[in-house]
Amino acid sequence: LIGLAWYVFVVEVWASPERYATQPGLATALLVVWHVLLAPLIVSYLRCALSDPGSTPAGYRGELGDEEMGSVTQDDSSAGDSQQETNMALPRIETKRSGAPRYCHICKAFKPDRAHHCSICNTCILRMDHHCPWVNNCVGFGNHKYFYLFLVWVFLALLFFSCTLASDFLGCFSTISNHCSVTLMIDYIINGAFTVSLGFFVAFHSYLIYKGSTTIEVFERKRSRLKQRGRTYDLGWRRNVEEMLGTNKLYWFLPTRAHCSGDGLTYPARDEAEGRLIV
Repeated sequence: LIGLAWYVFVVEVWASPERYATQPGLATALLVVWHVLLAPLIVSYLRCALSDPGSTPAGYRGELGDEEMGSVTQDDSSAGDSQQETNMALPRIETKRSGAPRYCHICKAFKPDRAHHCSICNTCILRMDHHCPWVNNCVGFGNHKYFYLFLVWVFLALLFFSCTLASDFLGCFSTISNHCSVTLMIDYIINGAFTVSLGFFVAFHSYLIYKGSTTIEVFERKRSRLKQRGRTYDLGWRRNVEEMLGTNKLYWFLPTRAHCSGDGLTYPARDEAEGRLIV
């Protein structure tokens, strides 16, 4: 998609000899802006696809001791009994209905808060949002910022493409057009559709960041009897954004590592008095 857009924008239109001969200044400026938009887009995509989203460390057990861990991993019923009998002060907000800590029988490890098992990656992903086929990777604690920036920069690039080539596209329906081609027409229509859909997608994920939530938590909250699910991690919009994009505002929209306060295993909650969530 981006490769075809680059070909149309650069080769067929703004870097063509005809356009450069008539509008050299405008063509140069638009080509510079186009490639400035593509640079963070490509870096964000590569970092999202190649970065580890974060998985549960081997042997993770929170604050469970050896004896308690053995009793919890036997089955769900014994997990609840062990939790109640020993009154373990686990650093977890999310538990099973029995009150026991969540345990993944596939990974053979306890699930930290906000972690979920991905059947495609075959591991538990920290603060999992979803598995994205476009990047062939899970979106989680370690690469969520890169995924969001990838969406933002793709949307901006395609929006810029649509705005700057609108006259050329409309000129295809005029007999006096000199810059029309079948490739331009098809690519403009495809990019227009993607721009609209990506606009809604960017708005949705911006809302998730604003509320300190994830895609999975939104759908879990709809199914849960306790509607506070997902809102437990809502620390206010400024803290929520910093938890995702980092504390330095200068790097919010650059594909750099977000230096957040969490470690992927525990997260600050809005109100500890709300108690544990039932999962």
